[in-house]
Amino acid sequence: MLVEDEMIIALAETRQLERAGYNVLHVTTGEAAVQAVQDQAVRIPAQPVDLILMDIDLGPGIDGTEAATRILRIAEIPLVFLSSHTEKEYTERTEQITSYGYIVKNSGETVLLASIKMAFKLFEAHRALRENEERYRTFVDHLPGIVYTYSTTQGGLFWAKPVESILGYSSEEIQSNPFLWNQAIHPDDVPGVQQAIESHAAGADYNAEYRIKTRDGRWVWLQDRFIHKTTTDEETLIHGFAIDITDRKDAEEALRESESELREAQQIAELGRWDLWHAENRLRWSPLIYSIFEIEERSFGASYEAFLAAIHPDDRQAVDGAWQASLRDSKPYDIEHRLLMNDGRIKWVREYCRTEFDAHGTPVHSVGIVQDITIRKLAEMDLASSKRYLETILETSADGFWVVAPDRRFSTVNEAYLKMSGYSREELLDLTINDIDAIEDLAETTARIARIMDRGFDIFETQHRRKDGSLFDVEVSVTPFDRSDGTHLVCFCRDISERKATQRQLEEQTSLLNTVMDNMLDLVAITDLDGVLSYAGRSHQQLGYRVEDLIGTHVLTPVHPEDKERVTGTFTSFLQTGISAPVEYRWARADGTYVWLETWARLLPDQSGRPTRVLFNTRNVTERRKNEEALQRERQRLAAIIEGTDVGTWEWNVQTGETRFNQRWAEIIGYTLEELSPVSIATWERFTNPEDLKISAALLERHFRGDSPGYEFEGRMRHKNGSWVWVLDRGRVITRDDAGRPLMMMGTHLDITERKHREERHQRLAEVSRTLNEYTHESIDYREIAGIARELSGASYVVFNKYEPDGVALSTVALAGISDVTERISSILGFSPIGRTWDPDPARTTELTRNRITVFDSFKEFAAGKMPARVVATIQRVFRLGPVVLLAITRDERLVGDLTLFFETGAVLSDRAVMELFADMVGLVMIRVELEKGNALLLQEKETLLREVQHRIKNTLNTMSSLLSLQAGTLEEPQALAAVSDIRSRFAGMEVLYDQLYRSEGQGAASVHTYMTRLVPRVIGMFPHAGEVAVSLDIAEFSLDARRLSALGLIVNELVTNVMKYAFRNKKDGGRVQVRCANDSGRITLTVADNGAGMPLPVRKAISRMESGSSMDLSSFGITIILSLTHQLNGTIAFQHDGGTTVTISFPA
Repeated sequence: MLVEDEMIIALAETRQLERAGYNVLHVTTGEAAVQAVQDQAVRIPAQPVDLILMDIDLGPGIDGTEAATRILRIAEIPLVFLSSHTEKEYTERTEQITSYGYIVKNSGETVLLASIKMAFKLFEAHRALRENEERYRTFVDHLPGIVYTYSTTQGGLFWAKPVESILGYSSEEIQSNPFLWNQAIHPDDVPGVQQAIESHAAGADYNAEYRIKTRDGRWVWLQDRFIHKTTTDEETLIHGFAIDITDRKDAEEALRESESELREAQQIAELGRWDLWHAENRLRWSPLIYSIFEIEERSFGASYEAFLAAIHPDDRQAVDGAWQASLRDSKPYDIEHRLLMNDGRIKWVREYCRTEFDAHGTPVHSVGIVQDITIRKLAEMDLASSKRYLETILETSADGFWVVAPDRRFSTVNEAYLKMSGYSREELLDLTINDIDAIEDLAETTARIARIMDRGFDIFETQHRRKDGSLFDVEVSVTPFDRSDGTHLVCFCRDISERKATQRQLEEQTSLLNTVMDNMLDLVAITDLDGVLSYAGRSHQQLGYRVEDLIGTHVLTPVHPEDKERVTGTFTSFLQTGISAPVEYRWARADGTYVWLETWARLLPDQSGRPTRVLFNTRNVTERRKNEEALQRERQRLAAIIEGTDVGTWEWNVQTGETRFNQRWAEIIGYTLEELSPVSIATWERFTNPEDLKISAALLERHFRGDSPGYEFEGRMRHKNGSWVWVLDRGRVITRDDAGRPLMMMGTHLDITERKHREERHQRLAEVSRTLNEYTHESIDYREIAGIARELSGASYVVFNKYEPDGVALSTVALAGISDVTERISSILGFSPIGRTWDPDPARTTELTRNRITVFDSFKEFAAGKMPARVVATIQRVFRLGPVVLLAITRDERLVGDLTLFFETGAVLSDRAVMELFADMVGLVMIRVELEKGNALLLQEKETLLREVQHRIKNTLNTMSSLLSLQAGTLEEPQALAAVSDIRSRFAGMEVLYDQLYRSEGQGAASVHTYMTRLVPRVIGMFPHAGEVAVSLDIAEFSLDARRLSALGLIVNELVTNVMKYAFRNKKDGGRVQVRCANDSGRITLTVADNGAGMPLPVRKAISRMESGSSMDLSSFGITIILSLTHQLNGTIAFQHDGGTTVTISFPA
């Protein structure tokens, strides 16, 4: 069926189709085509429609695309579009309807017939594919599992029938939610599924087991495998197969519970079981044995030899021997041995086993247990080791050790005392304690032993006599202990000869120290922990006191009454913590006058290390205090001056890090000095931005080197409220040491935050200006503009309203705030404010026209009369709103929009001038965009009108070509038929050029390559033997103006037409045509060549006469056109007849 409203074109196309053997049903409207297919559906026509050729523009009524859509709803028929339109929008629209083809009118009979044959082949292929799909679906619907196809972007595309019985969902429910499968997976199994997918992406097979929720709420287990995967740039298609394994999982769970109970019992008893089948040499261990042996089950060889390899090398022979003996003697196997762990640790185990033997005494099956006895073994070894350890200590001790029996003889003695005394062990064990003690006699020793028995312990010093008669000092500690044969005395003896000598030296040094202390300028004193003086250096005489008068008095008695409480507190704290800090106070001289003293204290411990006394070191600082007070008065005067300038000051000891800040320094970052104390250079470093700190360090180093006269730095410091404040930090080194190193540095801090914020806002406005200037009527982003307004103003929420040209009607175009502000406000209002047009509000319009900025103290005041009180209260509560600011956007005294700024309670508009400037910028952009949009609409209307005119011209050219085709069908005279064909080919050339110029974006110029590659096949396709000719095109890519391109096209048309008419008359096959066109060195060269019989002799003669200067030979009209147009192009032409014909034309570029 041919659907074409142009009768002449339809007649020409019908004739071509009938010549090819097709029966053609012609209708002129889309409605008639739809009716014809409906009639076929109820079997009215005698001849059914097998294929439809559909024009797009069908005059009044439905067009070709709508008719095709309706037809394909009725019947499945191959449908090919046949149209003059070659615009992309038309081809894309038809591709969405059918995929059987799109033919441009007058593409030639060859193209038309080939496209029809291809459409029939595609139709048959589609039908075969559908039949295969039906067979496939029948197969997969009867499988025991679910076959599915899943898209990573679209979700489930296909689920086989078993999904309904396994999951309980209907096909409609599954298809309505493509991601239902993913959402139904048990949350605990999602990570495992994700891990399986990632492993699959890395190359492993995808095989996942997980739970999925059925429609009635049950959980079923599925085993899911990927069968095939196809990946494109847009998505990945996965074809998989899932089966229900719930019954298997339930059985596995029951088995796990049973095994768990058994393992728990074995773990409580710390028993593992093993089985050995002798004939197979197959060994099986329970999990607890693997835990005891610390072996991974998958890495264990599971044989008797593998078991032996895990045993300590020193015990393997014994274990193997015991095992072999139990098999040989048919007795149980019971042994304790060691295991050597991989990290070198040793474990002890006990093994017990019984073996079953067959009738011939051959071992069949052994069952045994393994128990970890490491703790028991370690305890036994620790006990033995402790005994050896004690004996070793006594023998290796530097102190002497012995035990005295009830008869006062030595019963045990160590090597150390033998060396001290010079006796041998046998000699000393034959002596009593009185034989070696050089101080005590028998009675005194008896008395001491009695005291030891009474007290249970004693330590004393005495002298012992060596074997050579010499004496040495000893310290003896004695402890009695009872045995069955009486009370023994355990004694330790230490040689203290060196200590005694040291004590004598200490006494001498103490005397020397007292002499030094008595002659020091500083006051040295010692008190007990209550502060009572036990020693006072003679330096106290400087204050008019006698030393003996101070002993026994309290050290704080002479302290000035105003300082006593502070000094007492410092002394008490020192006694509690042991940490001393210098303290300054006034102390009374003997004559009643006061001096300033500075004291340090230190705790003095006794021999046991317990503090019992206090050492005071005091210095007279009266003169220093006078100097400091003078300096303090000067500082106070300077502070008063600085306070008037509102700057913070700092002093820094560069070498020690000590600093001094004034109160303003701390206030700049929101603190008091008390909150920051104690302060140091680290205080400044802690609050300064880390990146800025690096810059400061470089500037300081430059100043320290002397490369700059002073230090100046602008940086950020962290305020107490968490914000950053900008500080101008200036300073200068005021003192240096002899080596030139900086010692003291002084400077100031000035808060420049407001200045910096102004600079940042101005910089931000410059960035905003660039952003706004980049907007077009297609890209303007009102939401971004609202977001910028929120940023610049400090508001929490911003509403952007746009006014119509009348300045009254307005609509909301954007809302900025927290991420879900639009959803939350829509929920409260019951509708979305975005895109909503509001009723005119004259009061609002008047206010915005009169004032650029209007401030409302509360949201309630702003919304009064505009919305119900309940809605106002809800919005106020949800968003915690405070002031509302209405900002007018005007241009040339015209109201074009407004920005409504909503602030949270306590917040205010940060910079009024900035927002007014921003509103002016936005107004300018809105007016510009509005003008651009109007211009774009006018241009679009112009292009639409021009496109319609162009289409009508193309249809006219098609109609003229069809008329010539019909006329050619009525002609019998060869010359007349050739003339009509020549005219048709020239029309074709004009149509191709016209179509290309219409599509070209250039002004009156077009691509030579595009034109030639379309023109040459079109001309050749008009000849019946076109399929037998091979065509070669070599066309360079360059452009020509329409006038010269038209001339060049006519030349090519005539040359190619002559080739097709004359070159291959007697050549059955192997015909070749070659067209080349190049732009080189300022000249354009066209070459048309063939391998045919050459031009007829009369044509050659005519060419020769015209080349020699004779007048045009009108008998060869085509050659006349070629020569005339070449002359018009100011070019040259050359003919070559050698194994075919080659024509070369050259003209200036």
